[in-house]
Amino acid sequence: MKKVIIHLIIVSLFILSLSFYGESLQASVNVTPSSLHIPMGQSSSQNVQYQFTGNTTINISLNSPNGSFMVGNDTIETNPSPLTITVKNGAGTVSETILIPVKVIERALKIGSNSFTYRRNFSGMAIGPFITIIQFTITTEAGASFAINRIGLYFENKRPDITVERNLQNLKAYADIRFAGSGLMQGYWEVDGRILSQVNQHLTSGGSITLQTPEIPSLPTFDTGTHIVKFIVKNPSIGIPPPSILYFVIPEGVTCSVVSIKPLAPAEGVEVAYSPLKFEWEKAGDATLFLIGFYDNPDSKPIFSAYTKDTAYMLPESVLKSIFLPGNKYYWKIMGFDAKNNVICENKFQEFSFKKQDELSPGRF
Repeated sequence: MKKVIIHLIIVSLFILSLSFYGESLQASVNVTPSSLHIPMGQSSSQNVQYQFTGNTTINISLNSPNGSFMVGNDTIETNPSPLTITVKNGAGTVSETILIPVKVIERALKIGSNSFTYRRNFSGMAIGPFITIIQFTITTEAGASFAINRIGLYFENKRPDITVERNLQNLKAYADIRFAGSGLMQGYWEVDGRILSQVNQHLTSGGSITLQTPEIPSLPTFDTGTHIVKFIVKNPSIGIPPPSILYFVIPEGVTCSVVSIKPLAPAEGVEVAYSPLKFEWEKAGDATLFLIGFYDNPDSKPIFSAYTKDTAYMLPESVLKSIFLPGNKYYWKIMGFDAKNNVICENKFQEFSFKKQDELSPGRF
């Protein structure tokens, strides 16, 4: 019979000593960073890393079923997403993008606290729990920890797509970047998976900035077909997939025959629950690729866009929580492209909105 002796020390983590498969195990789980500042009045996301260290040579997995936002000992919200640390040769790491909804901040302030914690318990194979705690302090946008909250990409036509003739000069893409705090943003413009230019920009005091692709080298228009533009942020790390926009280079003098595409769901003008939402449409003509764009209003720049080969797109929870707000009205639009990357179909703007969230009981979305 195996004998297990646990000695527990609390210093924002738990250190365990135990006899496990014949070896004396010393282990800990740390989280970095352990404290962060976030702006009031808006949702935000923060990236953290959990690191296991120990003297075990046995491969194990430590699981955390969920995370909890807490004020004192009271849970004000839960994150149901599980997390696993895979430990090999005494070490293991896993990263998490913590999405902090506005309601968490509002609940903390409502009960008179300008801070809250985020906690996870890791355990597995009779080891644990290892408790990790991250302290969040609510402050102004200027005083928040450096973070990128939103990236919106578009071309000169204010859209996430554009069709141009071959060898067009000075085609430009733009990135509207919303950020909190101050720091050095490092990233790069990417076209078709290749780096176009590096960007190193000092951002200060929270707010927004607009970047554009350089004149030299400019966006290439020599090759006909579809080209995908992204702006990739390396620092600070962001928790949402980098948005992408498309431009289509056609031979000089060629025009596109555009037909209508029929949206299926959600219905025009519908109000839906504030949760991941599936958008569906009928296949039109010989379309092989679709671009879906989301807008604050039909005349605005897209706030998010994505491409898919399917006739459906599921709006991810990470994008939902970081870009869309309950109670707000939005619009979506689909464009379809054939095998030669010509625009052949599109639909009119479709309106939808997310329901305002009632005051929910703690621990529930």
